[in-house]
Amino acid sequence: MNDELASYQQTLLRKGIVSMIFCCLIMSLTLFLLDSDELVETIGKVRWENLLWAGFLALSVYMGRFVKWMFFCHILSIRIPLSENLSIFLSGLALGLTPGKIGEVLKCYLLKRKYSIDFS
Repeated sequence: MNDELASYQQTLLRKGIVSMIFCCLIMSLTLFLLDSDELVETIGKVRWENLLWAGFLALSVYMGRFVKWMFFCHILSIRIPLSENLSIFLSGLALGLTPGKIGEVLKCYLLKRKYSIDFS
């Protein structure tokens, strides 16, 4: 059973890395093909206070998701230090936009590896 789980984890990790590389290539190609002068001009038109509001709202959303994560951990009787909980949450968040939401699997993997909490 452990060999199957390890193989599954390796497959997910490999797919996640391939997905990230593919996304980086697509973004690089898109930026390369765009008209750079027009891009600079458009960025120059952005009001910086709007960026501050957008950053604040994005941070608020992530804080809400972290509170929800802590609530789920509490419901499942998972007791780990707050700093560790935050680092696991942020690690999963980094891969949250990948196909298959591999970041969610990463959080489970980190809980299993560090605290022997089973996947479920």
